[in-house]
Amino acid sequence: MSIFHKFFKQLSALCLLAMLSACVVPEQYEADIEITGDEVSVEFDGTLKEMVSVMQSGGRPVPQDDPQLKKMLAELVAGLRKLPGYTSVEVTDNNRIAAHLKDRREIGKNGYFYGLPQTNKPASRDNFLRLKRLENGEILITSAKLKAKDLAVLMETRYDPEGIIRISTDYEVLEHNAHDTPGWFSRAYVWQLDTSKALLDGVQMRLKKKE
Repeated sequence: MSIFHKFFKQLSALCLLAMLSACVVPEQYEADIEITGDEVSVEFDGTLKEMVSVMQSGGRPVPQDDPQLKKMLAELVAGLRKLPGYTSVEVTDNNRIAAHLKDRREIGKNGYFYGLPQTNKPASRDNFLRLKRLENGEILITSAKLKAKDLAVLMETRYDPEGIIRISTDYEVLEHNAHDTPGWFSRAYVWQLDTSKALLDGVQMRLKKKE
């Protein structure tokens, strides 16, 4: 077994033993989140890119037809299918994971109550989107923070981000960094995550239930 394949096998095992979301990043997708009263509804439709092929060995990217990569993709898909809310998870022809999720949850009193893509482990720091109720009753929505150097490496691969996140709510919005806000044709706050700057800025939103 080559040094390359030993490295790949070790990395694959690490990803599978850890949280699945540590091994995938969202690429082209739309996500709709609605927070109303004491409930949150989430819908996600799009693709996730596995991170192993981003890693390089000897200056070469992991081949797209590598059998270890194919095996890991299958195991990632099997794991995602077991998570709450996923209605469809498949491997695409270009080694992406196409996923559709539709879920509704009750908002807990305190702490993390939802995360993507790890819907059953919302507190995971590897989730690219996390929803949390603070002790003062406010709701905080944040995305994972990417380091500039890591993002630069990712963007040099076949990673083509085009994400849209829409959040609508009947709560009072105390703080946000959305690119578009509710208007005549939409009641949602919208983030367009399709550039390096947008990915580094991420999603930040703080809500308070109206009295």
